[in-house]
Amino acid sequence: MTCYTDATDTKKITKEIERNLQVDDNAIAVLQLIARLCLTTELSEDPMTLWLRLLSENGVTAQKWKGSQDVIEIYPSGTHGIGKSDRLWFQLGETSVAVIKAYESEH
Repeated sequence: MTCYTDATDTKKITKEIERNLQVDDNAIAVLQLIARLCLTTELSEDPMTLWLRLLSENGVTAQKWKGSQDVIEIYPSGTHGIGKSDRLWFQLGETSVAVIKAYESEH
């Protein structure tokens, strides 16, 4: 069984989360979830559909990033209340995945 590799630069992204997001704990929990899912998720010919389903099944709100073929926008604190503007960009590769950006949306 060949599974995904988590290529997230955890140190860099954790600093971005602490600096840019309203609710650190939820975003850190998403990073940990992705790392755990990588250990057991077999490679797929359609990683976008696979990862959107996995995130949804684990209670994480996410959507394909506008016009991108390989980036999912994650709402680590959901879409209502404190942290509703927090975002993570999650990039999908053939054999690896990575959270590549943590930021606060302006809308």
